[in-house]
Amino acid sequence: MDIFIYVAVIVLLSWLFRFFWKSPYEKIFTCSLDGISIIKNYKIVDCNKSLLDLFGYEKKQKFLHIHPLKLSPVYQPDGEFSLTKADRMFAHAKEFGNVTFDLVFVDITNQEKWIEISIIKTTHMGSEIFFMIWKNINQRKHIEHEMAILNANLENMVQKKTAELLDKEDMLFIQSKQAQMGEMISMIAHQWRQPLASISASVIELRMKMFFKKNEENKQFDDQFIDYIDGQLVDIENYTQSLTHTIDDFRNFYKPQTTKVHTLIDAPITKAYNIVKGSLSSAGIKCRYAM
Repeated sequence: MDIFIYVAVIVLLSWLFRFFWKSPYEKIFTCSLDGISIIKNYKIVDCNKSLLDLFGYEKKQKFLHIHPLKLSPVYQPDGEFSLTKADRMFAHAKEFGNVTFDLVFVDITNQEKWIEISIIKTTHMGSEIFFMIWKNINQRKHIEHEMAILNANLENMVQKKTAELLDKEDMLFIQSKQAQMGEMISMIAHQWRQPLASISASVIELRMKMFFKKNEENKQFDDQFIDYIDGQLVDIENYTQSLTHTIDDFRNFYKPQTTKVHTLIDAPITKAYNIVKGSLSSAGIKCRYAM
């Protein structure tokens, strides 16, 4: 009788020792807030309560007998077959010792959840054992999705504002070109005013000379009169050439040059002066320069 009491006491003490003096690894397995499962021969042989709570199961044995295909949808959000991706991740852990990846699973109510899986390979008594840590990242994925939408909206806003600014720049450029065209027309008017006035005066003087010449008794055109007419015609031709050169100067001045050419420094200065000298003269400004 004493021997049975002794054995019972030993068994009770052993049970109490195991209950109150669990190893640190057992405490981590039992008390972890993340789900933990042990995989042997590609089957879940044990798991903690956090993993059961994650999927909404109460009894461990019922969860352990579930086929892996029932824990995840057929396809992942990226279009990959769930079982194919899981096999690929296990092969990676088997070869390199560990792997971490995100996968969509379904709980007992068929609600999808994003879960981060970490697989760690180890050996025990010559057998490969895989520890899986299951972390619920639904909230993180939701925040990432909202951030992606926010970034897309922000990018659209930036593109819209950039387009608006470009439109404003185009409008300002057009207005600037219109202002330049107005200034150019004003300069042409100043440049042309003096030659046109001179041409008009020469024509009037020629008509007067010819009128008086017709009324003379001797209507023959002497050499002096012919020279006078020739001189006036030469002046008119020069004035006309001046007007033509003015148009060419303005056209070349506003036309962009894409070919590099060698030129003396006084050439562009002279062209610029010829363009604005009419405006300067009409404003009573005298300009003198020596080259």
